[in-house]
Amino acid sequence: MSSATHSPFPSVTTLADLARRCPLQAVSAGHVIRDQANADAAWFIAKGTAAAERISRDGRRHIAAIFLPGDAAGLSCAMLGRADATIRAVSDVEAHVVSADDLRRLVADQPALGGELWRLTLGEAAIARTWAANLALQEARNNLAHLVCELGIRFERAGMGTRRCFHHPFTQEHLADMLGLTAIHTNRVIQGLRAEGLLVYHRKQIEIAHWEELARIAEFDPAYLG
Repeated sequence: MSSATHSPFPSVTTLADLARRCPLQAVSAGHVIRDQANADAAWFIAKGTAAAERISRDGRRHIAAIFLPGDAAGLSCAMLGRADATIRAVSDVEAHVVSADDLRRLVADQPALGGELWRLTLGEAAIARTWAANLALQEARNNLAHLVCELGIRFERAGMGTRRCFHHPFTQEHLADMLGLTAIHTNRVIQGLRAEGLLVYHRKQIEIAHWEELARIAEFDPAYLG
């Protein structure tokens, strides 16, 4: 007898269709979506913003990734079968949950859909490499400018504003933990860019007054965002 498995979603042809077929779960801001010891599913974000974070032994937090609508939080970990960070809701989040077992079967049984999943995974990795390089090579001013440019494009693509003006759920502590800085240092850098007339920073909104100049300072090339 054949032991072949069949796709759990035989009529699904796109990732959007896949997400719609899976359970929608809601997680309130500040709550854990998936802990660091768990890699049993990926969360396809439908609404809100989430972050992948790691906590050091002395209690410091590093935010290694953010996820907006259209992103799949925990996808690479689910595919590999091991988690390396906690995923937490930054704002209220709604996400479609796909089990790791179903994802692996989809990759094996539906190559075209599997290719889309791998492209998402590779895109996540490209952003992670860019963040790591900026932490190692860029000064705080340049790094913050680069992050703001990236956020502008990603929020625009997610339909949450434009690259020049977008609402966001991040505190300055969130930004600091993305940049490897203290909140005080981050605030000083923000005030410096504001004094230069490059951006207007409100509590939940960023307006980039001079996109081209900010991108020049950041040495920003959006090619890594796909």
